[in-house]
Amino acid sequence: MENATRFASSAVHVSASASAGEVIIKVVDDGPGIPEAALHAALVRGVQLDSKGGGNGLGLAIVSDIVEAYGGRLEMANANSGLAVTIHLPWHA
Repeated sequence: MENATRFASSAVHVSASASAGEVIIKVVDDGPGIPEAALHAALVRGVQLDSKGGGNGLGLAIVSDIVEAYGGRLEMANANSGLAVTIHLPWHA
């Protein structure tokens, strides 16, 4: 959420849904996105891809670790404008 608000041009959209035994949380901003070749690097601890500063390159790596610890997965993709981060978590009813 912090990254999305920092890089958004004007809007951040957050949604959540449940489907087929999982909870899906999606955060989409309308900022510049991340170059395709650097998407994987954004999940590596200590890697900072931005020049805006203020971060330490840990946020997305920590989120990814937490999601994986709960048996989920994190996906990142450039949206029409900006970046879309989708978290899939197993839903145990």
